[in-house]
Amino acid sequence: MLKNKTFSFINIIGLSIGTLCCLYILVYVTEQYSYDKWEGHAGDIYRVISDMKLSGDHDRWASSSPAIATAMKRDFPEVQQYSPRL
Repeated sequence: MLKNKTFSFINIIGLSIGTLCCLYILVYVTEQYSYDKWEGHAGDIYRVISDMKLSGDHDRWASSSPAIATAMKRDFPEVQQYSPRL
């Protein structure tokens, strides 16, 4: 280490940055998998996504009209509750 200070410095910094990135990814993935786990029926929670195709463009939105929730509750017996986001 003392003989090749530059290479040692580069290797230590690279190892530190790699370890930091790995830990950051681990924390991020853990947080993503814990989303809505506080809810007792987390496996029964679904998100409605709007798929729009307008003039050749394809857009996917995680928001939809509030009327969709009431229509889904009325038309699909599987829907037990809904929670509209404002």
